[in-house]
Amino acid sequence: MSDYVIVTSTKLNEKVEERMYVVKSPEEGFTSTVYRLWATGEKSPGRLKVRKIGNSKP
Repeated sequence: MSDYVIVTSTKLNEKVEERMYVVKSPEEGFTSTVYRLWATGEKSPGRLKVRKIGNSKP
């Protein structure tokens, strides 16, 4: 059993986009958070991007 709860959802269109919901953490003062993860068309180590898009639950 983990102290962290992370839920993901994937959207497949022309590009793959994933949303990651961090729902639970043992950190004091934690609030649930949503991140958007996507890959750019580049073929480089920096092609994966992450952006915080809000505080929410799935």
